[in-house]
Amino acid sequence: MQTSHAIALVMFQYANDHNGNYPDGKSSTEVFQKLIDGGYITDPLIFYVQMTGKTKPTSLRLKPENVCWDVTSTPDGSTSDELPLVFLTGYKVNYVPGGAAVPLMKPEYQGIAVCYKSNNASFVVAPSSTAVNPDGSIPNFVPADFNPQGKTYRQLTPDGVLPDK
Repeated sequence: MQTSHAIALVMFQYANDHNGNYPDGKSSTEVFQKLIDGGYITDPLIFYVQMTGKTKPTSLRLKPENVCWDVTSTPDGSTSDELPLVFLTGYKVNYVPGGAAVPLMKPEYQGIAVCYKSNNASFVVAPSSTAVNPDGSIPNFVPADFNPQGKTYRQLTPDGVLPDK
């Protein structure tokens, strides 16, 4: 949870320096690389969490296998503060009012760490939490009053590919 909060805070600093626009790219790896290249992050280990298929970064050049976080693309100053900005990979997010975060497989961790654009962070724990469905999905991951205001939001995964589920 602290890591998602720290990453989101750096993204907020980036947005402050770029007219309210958050870093964007084709993948979360590309977004996070912009934070390293811009000097906002000096230790790429912040993007790593021990999980299957992931390896610690050994240089300042990130690879998808070094990144364990997904991001929401295209947020800006007009985006809802309650939109999830940075969250642990392994879920597919539906960007509709009340959209769920659906596990893509049996979650490696029994929950998901998330930080919202408001910089509020939480860790939703499954299956003991009443906020989690029996299938492991997290309802209302995207707030019920979410209004994209004509913008298209999408999830950026480390390799840029989000499997269907």
